[in-house]
Amino acid sequence: MTVELEDVTVHFGRTCALEGFDLSVAAGETVALLGPSGSGKSTALKAVAGFVRPSRGRIRLGGSDVTDLPPAKRGIGVVVQQYALFPHLRVADNVAFGLRAARKPKAEVVRRVGEMLEMVGMTSYARRFPRELSGGQQQRIAIARALAIRPSVLLLDEPLAALDARLRADMLGELQKLRREVPDIAIVYVTHDQSEALVLADRIAVMRDARLVDVAPAADLYAAPPSAFTASFLGGANLLPVETSGDSVKLAGQLVPGLQAARDKSLLCIRPHAIRLESPSRGDEVSGVRVVGRVVAVQWRGAVSQVVCEVDGVGDVRVEVPVDRWVPGVGERVVVALPVEGCSLVPAEAG
Repeated sequence: MTVELEDVTVHFGRTCALEGFDLSVAAGETVALLGPSGSGKSTALKAVAGFVRPSRGRIRLGGSDVTDLPPAKRGIGVVVQQYALFPHLRVADNVAFGLRAARKPKAEVVRRVGEMLEMVGMTSYARRFPRELSGGQQQRIAIARALAIRPSVLLLDEPLAALDARLRADMLGELQKLRREVPDIAIVYVTHDQSEALVLADRIAVMRDARLVDVAPAADLYAAPPSAFTASFLGGANLLPVETSGDSVKLAGQLVPGLQAARDKSLLCIRPHAIRLESPSRGDEVSGVRVVGRVVAVQWRGAVSQVVCEVDGVGDVRVEVPVDRWVPGVGERVVVALPVEGCSLVPAEAG
């Protein structure tokens, strides 16, 4: 079933939580709504679920207008951050809740509960209460309950946010498995974590200040971000000022080979992992630009060190250096090498 939002706007009093939101999600597709807190992504999901009523615009499921339909009649599965399991019901009864509310035959309820618990690997926990489960186990039960009613649309609102790093990584794998096992379901996944979006989504919709900024396949948004905000938020790219003359692009007075100037695009975008640092005494050749900078900060982050270099005429440049490579110290002068294959141009934002 397709999900369509057309010009959806949501106001809470004088506060605009969502403005002119347009998005379509196909059956079998996973779209991640990605953005900082307060960007409107959860509001968009709640509008689809029917938990909030749009001030303007329409919502369609499978081509049918459901804007005025209550949540219980939309046939949508929803999993929220805190899972919302019923504490007084055992695991099996939690999973069966929607089926019983729909007055399904007892035999069908038993069969579907068994199927769902097997799918999420929780069959042996059927008699436990939610308080007897870990966070990751509770999340699995919440997903099983959402899928038990055979929804054609599954909405996930930051389902991993309450988990620790290890559990989050494990559950990302579980959600990937879920996508394979229910390939025809349309999934809308709300997150502020870019790694989750890149792992799970076919397309990513980047949001900011209650508006949709960019939407495209995940790989395309990462490789060639269309805006400065998306470049920075998705992958933490460096955005460096350049000069353009005719078709040429210059960074710190040096020609950037292979880049062609475009109207309104005046920032060079390159991600920290694509940049190399060299000692000034070395003469390595790089197909791109080599500028001299001074190290102003170094942060060790396990597998990499983040090095911040100050470059005259450019500003600060962030570089991720793998642990097996040379890491300069604060105050050292270095050559910052920017390979042309890692560079692209994006528009500078007004203001």
